[in-house]
Amino acid sequence: MAAYYTIVIEDTGETFRCSSQQSVLTGMERLGRHGISIGCRQGGCGVCKVQVIEGTYERRVMSRAFISTEDEAAGRVLACRIRPTSDMRVRLLGKTVPAEVPQEVHPSKHVYHTITIEETGETFPCSSAQSILAGMERLGKRGVPVGCRGGGCGVCKIEIISGTYVSGVMSRTFVSLADEAAGRVLACRVRPTSDIRLRVLGQMAKTLCRPP
Repeated sequence: MAAYYTIVIEDTGETFRCSSQQSVLTGMERLGRHGISIGCRQGGCGVCKVQVIEGTYERRVMSRAFISTEDEAAGRVLACRIRPTSDMRVRLLGKTVPAEVPQEVHPSKHVYHTITIEETGETFPCSSAQSILAGMERLGKRGVPVGCRGGGCGVCKIEIISGTYVSGVMSRTFVSLADEAAGRVLACRVRPTSDIRLRVLGQMAKTLCRPP
């Protein structure tokens, strides 16, 4: 039977109730605050990092790319991977909103390029100031995997076949040096600097290439 505990956010003084059968992140979402970092929900992207100041919890597997053994010893964990076993007090860490590819180009200087998806032949325009993932979402296909938008969860992996781009930081858990050399990158972390032809990989392929 589920037990309910009170979670206090140290930074704001806000409180919420959380079941022993749900993650602290799930309980936190019920606060209704815009911009709560959601990410992959699997402990692999690091956007929901918190520090537990008081209280006990059940911990599940979290990526060592974001939570080291030292972090765990200090109570720094991912809210999506812990369930409360008592009342808790937590401190928010990292970014409040998942990071998008840095918007370095002034709006008046945006250049639009055509992105072609190799498997389906679909095309869409994408600004030089936005990520390819942001442009891809405008295709309107239901279920386009978005993930953390910060290069940490790997759900939007693609392979660039032709064209040029600039890239932001991506987790080595999902994009190795060999991947980068072969043009395999995360759509959330690359901006086009020319027309691009790409191939979708993994979860992205399952969504975009499934029959209508």
